[in-house]
This record gives sequence, C-alpha cells and structure tokens, in this order.
Amino acid sequence: MKQFRGELLDAISGQFSLRVHFGSVSLPESDPYAGKFVRVGAQSDSAEVEFTPLSDSLDGYPRYAVTGVALWGTQRAFGPNLGGLEFIACLVDNELAYSWEREGAEPHTILIRFDGTELVIEETNWVGAYGMNVTFNGKYQRA
Repeated sequence: MKQFRGELLDAISGQFSLRVHFGSVSLPESDPYAGKFVRVGAQSDSAEVEFTPLSDSLDGYPRYAVTGVALWGTQRAFGPNLGGLEFIACLVDNELAYSWEREGAEPHTILIRFDGTELVIEETNWVGAYGMNVTFNGKYQRA
C-alpha cells in the first residue's frame, strides 16, 4: 500500500507541476503541430486555426487546444459571416478528431490531418455550425 501511495503521489505531482500556457506561447521548434495555420486557395473565404500544446492525455497521447476563426463572404456588401472554433483533442496518427451534438441537426464532426508542413480540415454536417455558410474545410499552411 505504501508503494502504491508513493507512485500515486509521484504521478499526481508530475501532472500538477506541468507548465500551463496563458496568452501567446513561445513554442519549441521540435513541435511540428503547434502554432498558427492559415487556409490557402479560398477565393472569398478565409480561416486560421491555432494549435496550443497541453499536457499529454492519460493514455499518453499529445493533446492540443484548437482555436480558430473563419469568414465567409468577405466580398459581400454587408460584410462577412464569422464563426469560431474551440476544442481540446488528442493527436493520434497525425490526426485530431472532434465531434459535437447540435440540437435539431446531425452531429458535427471535424477531422484535422497533418501532412508535412500543411494540414487538411474535413468536416461533416457543417452547415450552420458556425454561422451561415461558414466552414473550416480546406488546406492550410503554417503562418
């Protein structure tokens, strides 16, 4: 029992002693996933997504706080529609996946796949998830 107690205290103190990120963070060069990415190739839409590293999950997977802003219709006379994205997910096989329920609609899912220096975001049931016609679908490059 004493050995288990010692192991438990070591594990808990290790988690509580991790640095917490507030505001802008200086990211190490060794983390190829962390940082800001901007959507490329969209005519009247724009989007950016940022990945902030968190402590690993209990299963040992890297976790990231994902935040982003997307615009649709930037050339419209009355201005664009704006939507935001914010969730925490584990990185497994170079992918982050997240899903949430929406009242009166099918669940919205987002899959973020890292491929070298760019990433690809694919969504299902995105209509109305962030605002009319706003989506994060597309290819992104590091900002």
